[in-house]
Amino acid sequence: IHGQSYYVAFQGGIARKFNEAWSGAVGLRLVDAERKFKGEGNFEIAHKDIPNLKVNPKFDIDSERTAFGASGIFGLNYHPNDKFNLAMRYETETKLDFDNKESKLRKGFKDSVGVLGDKFYDIIGKDPAIKQWMSEGSGRRNLPAVAALGASYKVAEKTTLLASGNYYFIKEAGDDLGNFDHYDNGYEVAVGVDYELNEKWTLMTGYQYTNTGANEKTYTDTDYVLDADMYSMGAKYKYNSQLDLMGTYSFVQYKTDKNLKDITYKKRVSAIGLAAIYKF
Repeated sequence: IHGQSYYVAFQGGIARKFNEAWSGAVGLRLVDAERKFKGEGNFEIAHKDIPNLKVNPKFDIDSERTAFGASGIFGLNYHPNDKFNLAMRYETETKLDFDNKESKLRKGFKDSVGVLGDKFYDIIGKDPAIKQWMSEGSGRRNLPAVAALGASYKVAEKTTLLASGNYYFIKEAGDDLGNFDHYDNGYEVAVGVDYELNEKWTLMTGYQYTNTGANEKTYTDTDYVLDADMYSMGAKYKYNSQLDLMGTYSFVQYKTDKNLKDITYKKRVSAIGLAAIYKF
């Protein structure tokens, strides 16, 4: 099996200062989603009452799912002095109504087992983990709404402490195929430190814990979301008064877990981030 998933987002917004301490922002995010899955397998099925009857169905799937959606972003910021800043954000649910294209699966069964092909196709179509990739599996798999809170406090001339949290409304998200069945709402909490070496360079480090809301009843071979610890470090270079350049490295240690069939799921991810911030 081989899978790919792309969620490309285009985002813009506007912020306005209400007074010396308060400001607000509104924005719009457009999401172009694409999920692909290719898989192939050969099986042998025997009938318990007919020892000499064996069939060899071939599982052959090449599926592409695409969707386009939009969400609103609303923010509020409180900055009473040079040391403390508090930010709040709410993102609406992103409706993603996926359109599926898949043509090889039924043909693979028919080519391998003849008249029984349609029967095998109907049987596996009852499994939500497979149906979502079949042509009959078109439907919503929305991105949940998000509430977020972040704060920073400058404890010394060169040192700033940071903390943030995100809460994901997964149970309320639209889902036609049961992808979010048995999920709880998820959350993230993070802490970090910025240290200014000099006028040009700032070092950054942080930690984040993610609780995805998933559990042993939600894991499938093509979709398993594990809780995780993420450790990050980076540096920011102030090129001039308008341009900041940043680079970061993150290591994500996912929690090993098992599903109801005692299958173990685990993974590790390393990520590199590059950013440029230009102030007009």
